[in-house]
Amino acid sequence: SPSETATEEKPLAYFGEITYTAEGTYEYTITEVDSGIPGVTYDTSAHEVVVTVTENTEDNKLIAEVKYDGEESLIITNAYTEATRYPLWIGGTQVTSHNAADVFGDGKVSYDPETNTLTLNDYTYEGAGYDHYGDVWAIGSRDERPLKLVLEGESAVSVTGAETDYSYGVYTAGDLEISGTGSLTATGGEAIISSYGVHTGSLTVNGGSLTATGGTAEYSSYGVYLMDHTGTIEVSGSLTATGGTAKYRSYGVHATGSITVPGSLTATGGTSGGDSYGVYANGSITVSGSLHATGDNYGVYA
Repeated sequence: SPSETATEEKPLAYFGEITYTAEGTYEYTITEVDSGIPGVTYDTSAHEVVVTVTENTEDNKLIAEVKYDGEESLIITNAYTEATRYPLWIGGTQVTSHNAADVFGDGKVSYDPETNTLTLNDYTYEGAGYDHYGDVWAIGSRDERPLKLVLEGESAVSVTGAETDYSYGVYTAGDLEISGTGSLTATGGEAIISSYGVHTGSLTVNGGSLTATGGTAEYSSYGVYLMDHTGTIEVSGSLTATGGTAKYRSYGVHATGSITVPGSLTATGGTSGGDSYGVYANGSITVSGSLHATGDNYGVYA
């Protein structure tokens, strides 16, 4: 069937000339094609076009009369809804109400704003990330609610490119709660001040596997860093945290509160001209699973 495209610049659509050679009633149907533009609600109606062809008795010529749904013309109207922007960036792309169900259109990243749940399924990103006034992250959430991160398959995110002030594989303004059966490798990039694999309030790994690695930094590098003064770490799944090369501090894990490990935690401090700790903790450490911590100065400093 023929098709014609109407645009903002060309709002009228024509189907070209049709030649009739006999009297009669000719019926057509016009429907709009849903081209999947985010935020657009398309007209789903089927519009009837009736062409009535009669013969002019004076000159024996055929005359055509056209009706669109019984009217002289047809107007198809679509509705556009402005996107709601969420304080969440994945690989440099901000999540919105238009793309949240399938952020990149490949089934690998989805987000539920009601529950603040991000799901990764075999998602891989390596690039410049999103730059928030010198803070650069591969995945970043400025929502102060706990970010629920569900892991499916094997995912990996890392910041690469030019050196910045602070670099994060994953940054959350609130807590981070990880679940699922998959894995995530989060790697911070090179930084003038500090680099983080994961920077969060409190960290809970209920399931799956998290590998967090800090990049090379002038001042400090952390696999996992808790910014909340009462932040805690609980690992029921698997956590591997490694600090990168830094001038003053390189910690596998920096925890301001308690650490509980019914699962598996491996923490390694990297090369540092100052402190190199596998685990640095201000609170208690309870292990019923396995903890393996190494550093040039201390495996565990608590």
